Amino acid sequence: MPQYHPVSFERHGHQQWKRYSNYLFAAGDAVAPLTAPELAKAVLSLAIALVPVNDRFTVVAVQGFQPNQNLFVLPDGRWAGDYIPARYRGHPFALLDSADGQQVLCIDEAGDH
Repeated sequence: MPQYHPVSFERHGHQQWKRYSNYLFAAGDAVAPLTAPELAKAVLSLAIALVPVNDRFTVVAVQGFQPNQNLFVLPDGRWAGDYIPARYRGHPFALLDSADGQQVLCIDEAGDH
């Protein structure tokens, strides 16, 4: 389960980031949220769905038929599809909303990075 924390010099200034070598971190994701700019490419190779989140709908790529199943991640961690959602290409970083509604660069501290 991801543990996102805002990137800060005090908390992360002494650390380094090394690009991931496989997609095993995404093996349990049955869906992945998609952004508007990537939708045109994603729709060419991924099943797309709208899922309710709070009081609105979010566009997602369907990657599995059961919870905790991602059919695009092979046992050795390689990605089996033609398009990789931006959520994974940016791993372990994500832009998330802060308490005051601003988007903040965060890092998944639980991930393998």
